[in-house]
Amino acid sequence: MSSSSDQSDASSSRSGDVPEASAEVSGESILQNVLHDVLSFTEGDLEKSPGGQQIRQELIAVARKHGGVGFQLDPVVYSLVEVITSRIQPLSREQRETMTQSVARTLYDDVSSRMRIERLWERLRRQASDGQ
Repeated sequence: MSSSSDQSDASSSRSGDVPEASAEVSGESILQNVLHDVLSFTEGDLEKSPGGQQIRQELIAVARKHGGVGFQLDPVVYSLVEVITSRIQPLSREQRETMTQSVARTLYDDVSSRMRIERLWERLRRQASDGQ
């Protein structure tokens, strides 16, 4: 499914490093890496990665901001994905917004991914209400 190159690219962004777009990295592979990263966070991999605590705190901040909102594409999934896409450099604001919308829509439209990100949302809401 993914090559070792894709896995190393994805692990660099999970480690808190800021992935850099280059001529060698296509928009499609960046999109795949972001999808992979978001889904890996739904499995608890976030706690294992360096920089994961900062990302976790940003995700909890999203839950605090939108905690009264039930799970939905906008603003919930968009905001969660934006935490991840905000780390991708160098993308213009327009490119980042396009990527965020594309990843969020893909996650929301895929039944399995949607269930996983919805479980993540519920965990984040609990953590936000517990004051974590």
